[in-house]
Order: sequence, then C-alpha cells, then structure tokens
Amino acid sequence: MELVELRGKDFCCFKEFTLPLSNQGLVWVSGENRDTQAADNNGSGKSTLFKALTWCGWGQTIDGEKGDKVIRQGQKRAHVEWDMRDENGDVWTVIRERAKGMPKLELIQPDGQPFNAPKDAIQERINEMTGLDFAAFKNTVLYGQNDTARFAHPRTKDADRKEMLHRILRTGILTHCHAIALERRRELKQEIRELQDGQGRAQALLESKQIDVSDADGDRAAYENQRKQTVAGHKEAALRAKKEAEAHMAAAKEATPSADDYADEITEQLKKGDAAKKKLAKAQKAVDSCKRIEEDIKKKRKALNQINIQLSKAEADMAGTEAKLEAVKGDKCPTCTSPLDKGDGEKYVKSLKNALKLDMTARNKLLGVQQKAEDRLIWLEAERDEERGKADKGAEHVTAISEANQAIADIKAAIAKENAQKDLAIERARAAAETAKGHISAMRRAKDEPNPYEKRFKEAKKAVAKYKKAVKELKAKVQKKSNEMAYVEFWVRGFSNQGLPSYILDGVVPYIANRANHYLDTLSDGDIRMYFNTQREKKSAKGEYRDEIDITWEIEGVEDSYPPSGGQLKKMEIAVDLALMDLVATREGNHVDLLVLDEVLDGLDDEGVQRVLLLLNEMRTRRGSIFVISHEADVSEIFEKAVHVIKDNKVSKIKAVA
Repeated sequence: MELVELRGKDFCCFKEFTLPLSNQGLVWVSGENRDTQAADNNGSGKSTLFKALTWCGWGQTIDGEKGDKVIRQGQKRAHVEWDMRDENGDVWTVIRERAKGMPKLELIQPDGQPFNAPKDAIQERINEMTGLDFAAFKNTVLYGQNDTARFAHPRTKDADRKEMLHRILRTGILTHCHAIALERRRELKQEIRELQDGQGRAQALLESKQIDVSDADGDRAAYENQRKQTVAGHKEAALRAKKEAEAHMAAAKEATPSADDYADEITEQLKKGDAAKKKLAKAQKAVDSCKRIEEDIKKKRKALNQINIQLSKAEADMAGTEAKLEAVKGDKCPTCTSPLDKGDGEKYVKSLKNALKLDMTARNKLLGVQQKAEDRLIWLEAERDEERGKADKGAEHVTAISEANQAIADIKAAIAKENAQKDLAIERARAAAETAKGHISAMRRAKDEPNPYEKRFKEAKKAVAKYKKAVKELKAKVQKKSNEMAYVEFWVRGFSNQGLPSYILDGVVPYIANRANHYLDTLSDGDIRMYFNTQREKKSAKGEYRDEIDITWEIEGVEDSYPPSGGQLKKMEIAVDLALMDLVATREGNHVDLLVLDEVLDGLDDEGVQRVLLLLNEMRTRRGSIFVISHEADVSEIFEKAVHVIKDNKVSKIKAVA
C-alpha cells in the first residue's frame, strides 16, 4: 500500500496544506516559529503534519489530542484527507472531518463513489488496506517524539507488545479461532452435562423398574389366592339372596287385597258426592251472580257520587246567580247608579235571569238522574241479598261432598295399605333377586378379570429393557462427546496465547532481535546488544515459566543493575522500531512505503547522529519516502528534499518543498 499525498484544511495550526508522500526519497522537515523569540524551531507545526497523517487514518494522534481540539482556533471544522494507491494501481481517498462535536469519516473508491458502510466498517477497511492499526502504524511507520508507548520502552506492557505483534502479523484469525474453540468447548460441556444428567435419570429409573418387576412377581400369586376367596364368597351370598327372594314373594301373595270387599261402599259414597256436587253447582252460580251484582253496585255508587257532585255544583251556580239578581233589585245599579230598566243595565239583568233559568233546568235534570240512580241501586242491593241467601247454602253441600270424598279416601287408603305391603314384599323379593344376580355377575367378573399384576409385571420388564437401552445409548453418547472434547481442548490450547500465537511470536521475536542488533551495530558501534525472550521465569517458583516477551540488554562498560541513559534507550527504541518496520516489509502484500522519524536525531551526540544518518541511507533503498523531522540544520545537505514549515501569527504553512 502506497500513501500518495496528504492534504488538510484548518487542522490544528495549519490553515491549509498539501504534502506529497510517494517516492519523495530522503526528506528533511524543518520549521520556523515567527511567533516567539525563545526557539524559532519549536512549535512551528512540523510534527502537526504527521499528526494529521495518523488522525486522518485512525482518528488518533501520538500526543493524545482528541475531539474538537484538532479544529484550528476560530474555525468551524477540521478537514484532512490522504490518497493511497493499492497493489492494482487504483487510488483510494480517506477523508476525515471534525465539526464541533460531529466526527465524519469517508472512504472514496477509485470510481469516485463513497464506500457505503458504517463508520466502524470503514475504519476496518482502512486497517485492512494498510495492514496496520494505529498502534502498529506508529511503531512501524512513525517514530514520534516523547512517545513512551514504544515496543522497546521499559514501561510498555507485555500485553501491548503482544497485541502490537499480532496486529503486525495479522494473526487476528487465531483469536477468532480461539473464540470459536472456546464456544464449542462450552457447548460440549453443556451437552455432556445434559447427557450425563439424562444417563443418571435413566439409571435411577432402571433401578426403580427392576424393583417393580420383583414386587409385581410376588403380587401375582397373592392376587390369585384372593380371587379364589372372592369367587367363593359371591357364590355363597348369591344362594342366600335367592332364598330371601322366594320368601318375600310368598308374603306378597298373602298381602294382595280383594276389590269386591270395598266396591259397594265406594259406590254409595260416590252417589252422595254426586248429589252434593249438583247442589253445589247451583250455589256456585248464585255466588258468581252475587259477585257480578256487587261489581254493578260499585259502579252505580260511583256514578251516583259523580251525579251528586255535579248536582252540588249546579245548585251552587244557581245560588250564585240568585245572589247576583238579589243585588240588582230596584231602579238603579247599587255600584255605578246606572238605571236598570234601560241600556246596559237592562241587558245585564236579563242575562242574569236567563242564566238562572238555565241553572234551574240543569239542576232539575240532575235531580231526575239522581233519583233514577238511587232507585237502580236499591233494586240491585235487593237482588244481591237474594243471591247471597242462595250462596250461603253452598257450605252445606261442600261439607257433604267433603264427607263423601273422605269416606272414599279412607277406603282407598286401606286398599293402598294392603297394596303397599304387597308391593313392599315384591320389591324386597326383587331386590334380593338383584342382589343374587349381582353376586353372580361379580363372581363371573372375578373369574374373568385378568391379573393386574401380570400386566404390571410385563410393563415393568419392558421398562427395564427400555431403560437399559437408554443407559447404554447415553453412555455411548457421553463417550463420543468426551472424545470430541479432547480434540476441542487441543484446539483451545492450540489457539490460546500459549499455543499458535505464542509459537508465532517465538518465531518472529528472534528475527526482531537480529534486526534490532543489526541496527544497533551501526547506531552504537556494537556497544549495545538486545535480547528478546518469549518466556520469563516466575518469581514464585523456580523452574516455572510464564509466556511473556521479556527484553533485556547488555551495554559495554555499564553494569546490569544500571538503567540505560536517555540516548542509549533512544538508540534501542530506534533499532527495535526499524526492526519492526522490517518485519512489516516481510509480510505478503504491499506494506506502507513510508517512514516518518520525528526528532530522531535530537538528543544524540555527533557520532550518534552520523550513525542514524548512515542507517537512513541504508533504509532509503527499501523505502520510497523517509521524512525526518529535526532541528539539526547542519545535516540538511545529506537529504534529497526539504520541507520547511513556517508559523506566523498562529498559522502554519509549508513554504516550500525542494
């Protein structure tokens, strides 16, 4: 994978920049900060160019700057993009932006169309194309100033070193395989546990059914003896019930009543009752007539009350008119003194006289109606009293009927009593016969009923065979799963950190050590040797080791107990990083054809600087572009090109690329 060009706008201190990355040779990157007199190099933005490189690819920087801090002061968004050329010669573009809390990542395909996928998938695609993640990139492409998270730094954790190597070696598939093996082991454990539980349950059921076979076998004989006793008992009880039925039938014949003994008496009482019923019918008619007359009387009285009310009203109206006439006697009106023999007065008097005549006519008419109503009421009351007298004699007829009915009832009761005795004897005979039949049926059922213990015995034997088979099958399945578990355990260990990943690390660590010491031969003239081990002896127990990448060194003239100086540690870190870069170059496929060394020369003595420069010339044959950020202006003549960064009024820009 070849990084072609880096472009940015409003990123940190840069307003806008373009930096070619492909086939640039050995490039010296210097800076000038015109905003301060303290140090015209520091703070110019040299390192920011390559901070933009990692931020564009992974959204991270070596100095840990995150979020909106990458946006240039006073601006709304930061924009950085790079072009990269794949093994087919096609160019892809990575674009990353940050706008006040809103990150954005795009990957533009060679045809100009965006790679449509979630942000995580786009990042994974970038990692896949470059073959590196951020941690691997900064240890194989970028040597940053003050970056303590270097592979060879004493404070770097073993887990971080391993993860770094696994990412460089692309052994993530082994982790995935380990997860699959672990999951299959978990599934097998569960399956074996379930099979063993089933086997235990089947064994318990087998033992239970074996006990059932023994119990049922003993119960069969006991049941046959009990059956013989039951049959004999039912036979004896049936004979007793038969004799009892015969005795009850004889008693029934003796209790049968004679109908001739009661016929004449019943006939005489029936005649008396019929005669009384006829008389009672006439009395009943009188009762009904009396009820009708009484209803008519109620209606007539109600009508008479209405007439009386109307008559009282008519008499009141007539009295009122007479009072008005009495009030206007004489020649003049007593109220207004108008003459009464002419005009309105005369008319008024005449109207009162006419009204009086009408009131008298209405009253007389009502008096006539009243008299007729009273006469009709008197006649009805007399007719009612006559009918009531006829009805009163009905009680005598009722008594006669009752007496006849009672006599007949007594005769029937006597007959019923005798019949009841007969029926009771017959019912007892029938019940005894049914009892005899029941005992005979029960005797036959007892003879014909199959032995229930026989069935239980056969079922128990069948169940024993079934659970024996189940136990055998489950045992075979447990064995099969256990055999499979042995293979899975092999792969769990094989894909674990103590398996293939450890084996791979064991294979590459000597290569890293060899290449690091190769570079140290130049950097330290052979005074420093580094040793890499993939196992460290445990402190708690001698002879036991743990899987861990342990880095030690020997420095000529320095005792083992003394730590290396800053310059010596820097040489070792440079050597190991260059060794890791060589390791990346050995992988199949294209590696990133770029190397960035930030202030790698700073802090070294003259001899150290010259040795690093020798290494750079050696590496130039294997890298298309090597950028060296440095304050050391007196070494610039050995570089093929130079990039000068100037910061003025808080804004950095690239002045020239020569």
